Amino acid sequence: MKKLITSAAILFGSLTLSNAALVGWWNFDDGTANDSSGNGNDGTFQNGAGPSGNVPTGGGDGSLSVVGGTSHVLVPDSPSLDIPDAITITAWVRPATPGWGAIVGKTPWDGSGLQHAGNYELRLDQGNLTPNFGWELGSAPNQPIFVQNTTPLPVGEWSHL
Repeated sequence: MKKLITSAAILFGSLTLSNAALVGWWNFDDGTANDSSGNGNDGTFQNGAGPSGNVPTGGGDGSLSVVGGTSHVLVPDSPSLDIPDAITITAWVRPATPGWGAIVGKTPWDGSGLQHAGNYELRLDQGNLTPNFGWELGSAPNQPIFVQNTTPLPVGEWSHL
C-alpha cells in the first residue's frame, strides 16, 4: 500500500474495514510512518517523503510531507489491508500544487498496477484536485470503478477527506 500525493502534506491516514476495526492509522506525530492502530502496518519513507510539523490548528504534532510523483510511504502488504466488503479511508490533506496524486492506495506487490482484484485508491485527480476513490472488484473485465467528487480541494489549505 502507498500514500502518495504531489507536493502536499498529509496529517494522517486511516483505514477501517467493514467490521469497524481500525487496521491502519498513520499520524506521523513521532516523525515516523509507523502504524498507531496496533496492527503493525508500519511504513517507510520513500523518495524524499518525510515528517513535517505543518499541521492544521489542533491537528497533532506532525504530518507527512511529499514532493514529486514518486515520494510516498510504503507499507508492506498485509491481509489486514484487504477489503472484505466495505472500507472507510480518512485523511487530512494540504495540496501545494494542482496535480494527480494518490493519498492512500493498495496496489499489487509486484507494482504491475491495474487488473488486480483488491486494488483501491483514494486520490486527487490530475489538474483539478477533485478527490475520487477507485477500486477493482475482480469481475470481468476487471476495470476500476471510480466514485468522483465534483468539488476541487483548495491549494495550500487543509481539507478532510
